[in-house]
Amino acid sequence: MKICPECNGDQYVKNAPCTYVLTCGDCGHVMTVPRPFSITLKLPVLFAQDHIARDLPHGEVLSENNRYVTVRVTTQAVIDEWLGDADYYSNWRQFSEDWETRHSMARSAKRCIEIIKEATS
Repeated sequence: MKICPECNGDQYVKNAPCTYVLTCGDCGHVMTVPRPFSITLKLPVLFAQDHIARDLPHGEVLSENNRYVTVRVTTQAVIDEWLGDADYYSNWRQFSEDWETRHSMARSAKRCIEIIKEATS
């Protein structure tokens, strides 16, 4: 029994960073399958705890200490959620009340943006 589709060689990309290249054991046909998306992020605890507490999409929490929360993210949509939320909170001037706390949150959010962009570039 063959496990691969009918050969269409010019449509397959070999060794692309987002795919695995597989060879069928029955017929020798080369196939590509998407590589699972997974990224581990070590984010500042202040913003990360706030993001998670608001029950926003955040991935799987792997560990937490007094400085960082480590999360595993498996979809681009969750990465985009982290970035969008961090971008909103990074502008501390929009918050008039409790300036000192909001300033710390803004700095933490800005650092999250830097970490995520570095990890995904």
